[in-house]
Amino acid sequence: MAHRTRHRGLLLAIGLSPLLLGGKCSPSLEEAGAAVLLTAPVALGVTALVLWGLSTLFRPAVPALAVRWRPVRLAVLAWLAVGLVVALPIAPRAFVWTWVPMAHATYGACVLAWSLLVWRIWIRKRPADAFVGAPLYVHLLLTLPALPMSQMRHVPSPDGGVWEPVMMTWVFTGFLGIPAGVVLLVLIAEGVVRRRRAARLE
Repeated sequence: MAHRTRHRGLLLAIGLSPLLLGGKCSPSLEEAGAAVLLTAPVALGVTALVLWGLSTLFRPAVPALAVRWRPVRLAVLAWLAVGLVVALPIAPRAFVWTWVPMAHATYGACVLAWSLLVWRIWIRKRPADAFVGAPLYVHLLLTLPALPMSQMRHVPSPDGGVWEPVMMTWVFTGFLGIPAGVVLLVLIAEGVVRRRRAARLE
C-alpha cells in the first residue's frame, strides 16, 4: 500500500514538475479548488474559441453545425462571478495565485481535451447543438468538484479518497496541453480532408 502511495505521488510530481512554483510541492485542496475556479471562465472561453474554429473548418462537410455564442457568454460570466465570490476572497491568505498557472496547464487543458472529444462525438448525432453542449457539459462536470474543494481550509493535498481521482483527471488528461494538442491536430487534419472532399462534390 505504501509503495502504491509513493508511486501515485511520483506520478503526480512528474505531471506537475514543470509548474511547481515557490517552495510547495503540491497545493492544498483549498488552493487547488480556488485556483481552478479562478481559471474556469478562461478555460471555457478558450475552449469555445477552439470549437468555433473547428466548426468553421467542418461546416462545408457538416452544414448543420451551428455556433451560438449567447449561452457560452452567459456561462463564462456565471463562472467569473463564482470565481470572484468564492475563490477571490481565499487568495490573500492562501497561495492561490501561485497555482493558477498550473490550473491553466492542467485543469484548463483537461477541459479542452475532453470538450474536443465530446464535440467530435456530438456532431455525428446532433451537430446543431455540439458547439454549446459539448463545452458547457464537460466544463460543468470538471469544474463542480472545485467548489467544495475551495472550502476545505487546512486540508493538505489528497492522498487517496474521493479528491485524488479528481486531481489526477485534471493533471493527466490536461498534462500541459499535450493530450488536447494531439486531439486538436487530429481533428484539424480530419476537417481539412472532409472540407476538400465536400468541395470536390460541389
